[in-house]
Amino acid sequence: MSSLRARPNFSERPRIITDAGRGPAAASFPAGNASPTVPTSPTAAAFFPAPLHPPPEMDPAPATPRWNLERPYLTGRFHQEAMAAAAAQAPGSKPFSLDSFSRGVGASTGSVIGSYAVSVQELLVIDDLLSALVGIEGRYISIKRVHGKEGYVVFQIDSSMDLALQELTRRIFPLCEDYVLVSQFVESRSHFKNGLVNHALAAALRAFLLAKAMGGDSAVRSLLEKMTEYASAAYLRMLERWVYEGVIDDPYGEFFIAENKSLQKESLTQDYDAKYWQQRYSLKEGIPSFLTNVAAMILTTGKYLNVMRECGHNVQVSLENSKLMSFGSNHQYLECIKSAYDFASGELLTLMKDKYDLIGKLRCLKRYLLLDQGDFLVHFMDIAREELTKKPEEISAEKLQSLLDIALRSTAAASDPTHEELICCVERSSLLKKLATLKDLDCTCPADKLAAADVDQSMQLSITGLETFCLSNKVQWPLSLVISRKALTKYQLIFRLLFHCKHVIQIHDFFLQKCLKECLLLSPELLVKVEKLKALCLQYATSIQLLMPSIDVANSENTAKAGKSRKFEAAFNSELQSLAPTLSNSSHAEPYLTHLAQCILGVRVDQ
Repeated sequence: MSSLRARPNFSERPRIITDAGRGPAAASFPAGNASPTVPTSPTAAAFFPAPLHPPPEMDPAPATPRWNLERPYLTGRFHQEAMAAAAAQAPGSKPFSLDSFSRGVGASTGSVIGSYAVSVQELLVIDDLLSALVGIEGRYISIKRVHGKEGYVVFQIDSSMDLALQELTRRIFPLCEDYVLVSQFVESRSHFKNGLVNHALAAALRAFLLAKAMGGDSAVRSLLEKMTEYASAAYLRMLERWVYEGVIDDPYGEFFIAENKSLQKESLTQDYDAKYWQQRYSLKEGIPSFLTNVAAMILTTGKYLNVMRECGHNVQVSLENSKLMSFGSNHQYLECIKSAYDFASGELLTLMKDKYDLIGKLRCLKRYLLLDQGDFLVHFMDIAREELTKKPEEISAEKLQSLLDIALRSTAAASDPTHEELICCVERSSLLKKLATLKDLDCTCPADKLAAADVDQSMQLSITGLETFCLSNKVQWPLSLVISRKALTKYQLIFRLLFHCKHVIQIHDFFLQKCLKECLLLSPELLVKVEKLKALCLQYATSIQLLMPSIDVANSENTAKAGKSRKFEAAFNSELQSLAPTLSNSSHAEPYLTHLAQCILGVRVDQ
């Protein structure tokens, strides 16, 4: 029929189609920044949450070019804007309303559709419906916006049409409205700021909208699975690079792991409160629901790989049976993540044990800081006692280091190459005060009470190197992940306590030795004479006791007892006098015996 307009040629409509996962470089963009909400499937909504956008000043996504927002043929809304421009230029025309952008009922023919026969109306409405199914108005089908719902529209038909045809046409309108809604969603989610996942999903939707129409549950399910597969491809690539290489490839901030480049690995050996391992890579909000239970495993896997990469160790991960294909219901991706974690942890442990000798380093700490091999320490304390008895600020750490090297080379530690990594340190505070400064220790006594107890000690005024000396150890990356500044400080706290206890034991041993000498227990010759003198004294005391009851009675028996007592006295004096030369000779080696010898010699002279 000549009165029927030809259907529009959709191949002539300017359109730029994106490939799934290629990003926005080849995408078309809508006018404005509105992002209509599309009623996608629950599966897609759960798997692909809205992207996390950083603050504007930190947004890594480039801005959408202005020309991309102003050219109507790139937005899918060119009918509205083109007609608005025409209405604005037409002299005497009525103002154009954005709420209703119909081309008017019968605008091109000057007549309404109801003026035609029903058979002609059917042909006309079929022609308009073909346009409406791809989101384009016809002569007798118009589009009206829904107030308060951005992106939602309703299709309306000329009320003069046959009622039966109107009813049949309205049954198709929901499909037309859904197409417009999905189409606008595709356009809005193609902006740079929405990220690779949304770009891939939008590209997949566009491709399927152009390729086929929905029909039946199986077709819908297949469509949703395909869209999910396309959209997940970009996210899978991010996840694969992290769990197989330890690299974050996330230009638009969509991945749920963040990197803090300001934290450096050197802080592990310098800062007690270093947060490198906890915060260099950390979990963000917006973790996909299907990865929530394995998010920590994913984070740790990438951390392990990153450590090996920092060490210059090339890790070859076999992807033959571990490639992440999809986030399907068979949970194959969970098995791949678990395999990647096992591989990364095993490789890192092997690297640290074999190449960096982690076990040897731990044995070194046990041997020297926990005094498992303490013979060197006894020798060191003997030769360094003069330096250690000084105040901390007067001690020369270099001199102590030299004395420590001498002590190590003079004992069994000389055969241990790890002793060269020991370093002498002298703290400036007591052990109690040091404990009070460490807030993370699970101490039953509050820090303020520890500090108060330390201040109250009178010995705090005379603290020496014996209370503040400690050993340290050179620890390099990646062993600093295990033996960090915090761990080494705790080793040092234990060493300081053990070292001071060792000093107390030495002082106690010295005291006991001195007591033994001054009690003549270490001089057998003197001890024999002392024992004889003790025996004579006991015999003399016994004889006196026997003599006392009859001391006033003069008889021959008492006279005999008195004579016997005088013999004991003579023997005692003789033994005492023989002790004097022995004491005099021994006093040259033991000066404390000089006074005793003088006393005995004085007694002998007096007699």
